[in-house]
Amino acid sequence: WGGGYTFETCCNEKPTGVAEPTFGLSALQNFLGFDSQEMQLMLSAMANMTPVLADMGKSVPRFRCRSPKDCAQEAFARFYQQGFASEILPLRHPWGTDKDDYLHGLAMKLREENTGWGPKGHEFVIERVQVAEWMRITAEYIPSDGVPGERRCMEWDSTQTSRYYFKRHCKIMDVIAYNGDEMKLEEHPGGNRRYVVDLHVADRIIPANSIFIVVCNQVFEHILRPYDAMAQLFRAVQPGGFVVWSAPLFSEIHGSPSDFWRFTPMGARAIAEH
Repeated sequence: WGGGYTFETCCNEKPTGVAEPTFGLSALQNFLGFDSQEMQLMLSAMANMTPVLADMGKSVPRFRCRSPKDCAQEAFARFYQQGFASEILPLRHPWGTDKDDYLHGLAMKLREENTGWGPKGHEFVIERVQVAEWMRITAEYIPSDGVPGERRCMEWDSTQTSRYYFKRHCKIMDVIAYNGDEMKLEEHPGGNRRYVVDLHVADRIIPANSIFIVVCNQVFEHILRPYDAMAQLFRAVQPGGFVVWSAPLFSEIHGSPSDFWRFTPMGARAIAEH
């Protein structure tokens, strides 16, 4: 601070823009859409929290909110910070629910009703739901009539997505899997193949121009050299074929066995056009 620009003149004024009457908890209850019992349960949890932010305010100057909108925004930020400090957040692990989660029963029901649109047990995983919708849109976009060649498709680790979304497009469904430096080709009845190979050197065993649709979902965050890997995908796809691709932008770090990247739409386009 300096000159006339002091803490008092900047940030210690009384809030403005609010009439004198005091609003009770009924306003918060109405905003949240809670009934009385839900409201009391929430207040009970809050009463048992350790007031971390209050203790911080004793040693750190507090910037007062000064309008209804400012204070509503500040309240949300403080609920968020206090929730993590008190360990009532996050709501749940991003990849599943545990038995103590009040939605666990619903998770089990959704798992049972999963007809193959996504991995079993991932019905609550938002990126799986997003990928499933992307696959549905893509399957409608790609024409299934007049597919050239063997109608061969290839997917990572299993053919679940191909069987569910591209069964009209694909007659033969191949799998590609990674197992370190291992490299092998397995031929199966019906012409299906299983390639075990590092995608960076896939040209050593996957023929060029041999695949109509490559399904590559949530793989490239694990790929060390994404430009080289994307070139391998386009090399394997036959003329007129498609690379159906997705990768996370917001996702926690996860192995399998390494996790290197996150992709924006511009980043995805850049490696595809490279």
